[in-house]
Amino acid sequence: MPYDRRVPLISISKEQVGHFLFKWEVGAKLKSFAPVSGGFSNTNYKLELIDGRTLLLRIVQRGLTIAQTEI
Repeated sequence: MPYDRRVPLISISKEQVGHFLFKWEVGAKLKSFAPVSGGFSNTNYKLELIDGRTLLLRIVQRGLTIAQTEI
C-alpha cells in the first residue's frame, strides 16, 4: 500500500553527493546513487561506491532535535 510522505523528497545532484562523500572520506568515489523508498520525513539515498561499499545518505528534514532521537 502506498504511503504519503509528510514532506517532499529532496532531489540532489551527483556533484552534491560527491561533495558529501569528500567530507566523509577523501578519495571515496561514487559509482551510483538512487533514492530509497520509505520514510515519511527524511530523504534517504543509497550510495554505491566504486570499491563495492554501500552507504545510506540521510538528509534530515525536520530538524536536529528530532534527528538526534533517531540515532
